[in-house]
Amino acid sequence: KVLMKSLLDHALAYAELGWYVFPCHWPLKKAGWSCSCEVWKRKKVDEDFDCERAGKHPRTQNGLDDATIDFEQIRAWWKRWPTANIGINCGLSGVIVVDQDTYKELYHGHDLALDDDTVTGLSGGGGAHLFYSLESTDEFGNRNKGLPPGIDIRGHGGYVIVAPSAHKSGNTYQWENDYSPWDKPLAPIPAKLRTLLEENKKIA
Repeated sequence: KVLMKSLLDHALAYAELGWYVFPCHWPLKKAGWSCSCEVWKRKKVDEDFDCERAGKHPRTQNGLDDATIDFEQIRAWWKRWPTANIGINCGLSGVIVVDQDTYKELYHGHDLALDDDTVTGLSGGGGAHLFYSLESTDEFGNRNKGLPPGIDIRGHGGYVIVAPSAHKSGNTYQWENDYSPWDKPLAPIPAKLRTLLEENKKIA
């Protein structure tokens, strides 16, 4: 494995995999603050502004549409914002992510018989991200309607935050042991989930 230490190292390594990355805001750990976006917004927009999505939204103007695999652009971003969280544009990267809120009582993701022998991220907040291969003909976007409670889908037009980004809980996003994208190939979309996504697409 390649030894990676910084957020920049990881962002470049994801780009090398063909995953399109972009910088996101990051949580702040000082009293009275929750997200790096508050610094500017409290000064320029609303002095009482509180971010409801700390560390989970894009830092650049066009967000996930700015995502790239260009090393020079990635280096420029993380030179400017060395603590920026790392976002992955799912559709461009050829992945679909099942966001499991397994820590919530309403979670019923087991109903989908999901294949967990695939790349798996741990969110830092108690949830898990299962990464599957998005075929070139798949048009699945973001979705939670029609899915079991506690499940969200991130596909075309969606993104996820990945390791070693910071979570507002004080933890960091991590790859499950031996289930990082350098350890494990992406599994195909599980049959039951694919059927449900196809059905939902027809009635969307």
